[in-house]
Amino acid sequence: MTLAHARRQELLELLQAEGGLRTAELARRLGVSEATVRRDLAELERQGRLRRVHGGA
Repeated sequence: MTLAHARRQELLELLQAEGGLRTAELARRLGVSEATVRRDLAELERQGRLRRVHGGA
């Protein structure tokens, strides 16, 4: 499993547990930049694994 894949899985688990979080909060919890979170959210949305809303998912 790649680092990006593991991070995206953790991101999905956070969203499932919390019901939705802002990009800044996801970045803080994952220890990455907001840009990284936005890229991960875009990829997960492209895969049909989540639905994004303004400011988070």
